[in-house]
This record gives sequence, structure tokens and C-alpha cells, in this order.
Amino acid sequence: MKYYAKLGGQYRIDDFIDEVELRLDHTQILPGKVTKIDGNTVLIDTPLQYRLGQGVSIGGFETGDKGFRLMEVSITDYPVFQDAMITRRIYK
Repeated sequence: MKYYAKLGGQYRIDDFIDEVELRLDHTQILPGKVTKIDGNTVLIDTPLQYRLGQGVSIGGFETGDKGFRLMEVSITDYPVFQDAMITRRIYK
């Protein structure tokens, strides 16, 4: 399954060359990969199924101004940012 996820809009995700990890509640690594679409949107490609509106959270560190170096995207029921969620399924 492929999903678009919004990351909450609080930061601008810096460019990254490689994919970042998909995790569950920032601990367990899940199968899949995450690639950047724009400064607030990522593409999640995973064999797992999620509902639209499923919360996500980001892991990484601030790089100055509103920049953020993304290290992971985590599936969670307790996102830090209200608008951080899976917004669209694009492929089954």
C-alpha cells in the first residue's frame, strides 16, 4: 500500500537523499519506506494497511529556522501535531 501523510506543518522537512524508517510509536521498525514529497508531505510505501486519518509523528532534529532533519516517521495514535496523519491512499 502507498499512502500520503501530512506531517503537521510545524516544520519544513529538509531534503534527504535516502529513505527514512517507518516505525510504530517511535520504537518498533515496521516494513516499508518513507520518501519526501515536499516540506510537509511524505509517501509511505508499506505492505501494512492503515486507515485514512491514522496519526503519524516525526522523529529527528531541528536544523534552524523552521527546518527539520527527518530521521523517521512513526505510526501512532498520539501524534504531537494535530494535522499529522495519513491523508490519502494512492495504491493498493
